[in-house]
Amino acid sequence: YSGEGIYLDNTTGPITISNNVITGGGANNASDGIYLLNAGSNATISNNTIQNNRYHGIEIKNSSPQIFANAITGNTYYGVYAMGTSVPNITADNTFISNAYGSMGFDVPAVANAHLYDPVLPGQTVYVDTMGGAGSNTVATNSVWQSERTYYFKSSVSVNNGVTLTIQSATNKDIVTKWANTALSVYGNLLAPGSAAHKVYFTDYRDD
Repeated sequence: YSGEGIYLDNTTGPITISNNVITGGGANNASDGIYLLNAGSNATISNNTIQNNRYHGIEIKNSSPQIFANAITGNTYYGVYAMGTSVPNITADNTFISNAYGSMGFDVPAVANAHLYDPVLPGQTVYVDTMGGAGSNTVATNSVWQSERTYYFKSSVSVNNGVTLTIQSATNKDIVTKWANTALSVYGNLLAPGSAAHKVYFTDYRDD
């Protein structure tokens, strides 16, 4: 596939990508280090150095690979970018350094699983970003946002008619959502059950 370092499309596996150096080598070369599209859950990405790619280190759409013990560094966008139904298994032995947009980004459907990575990326921002239309901005099925990290919305969000979005902490902590010139448009239902002790915040990205 033009522009990708390694591209897997509609592959059921098993696939193992291990002990490699996958590098873009500069701004005019590879787009993503690894791109998985509809690749199921039988791909394993381990013990690689994935560095200096023009877009993401690993981009995944409707795929749930095993990602462990990689050094994901210096990529121009996110270290890992997840879209659609992707639920990658990312372990704490991965190293994320100097990925310009952040360690991990999500489109709107994928961000429902952001809480799964709270132990792996503690304190790191949950970036919600459609990357100019590469990902979806739509909540099309009933979803719960429950990460205890701060959400940062680089893209607007639309909740479909007949769909319920719930924003609620799983463990009685505050939920903070920051919006960067973006909007939450609800055509279905929104539940944000905060309390006097544990609130749900909707605020500008410049608000500390």
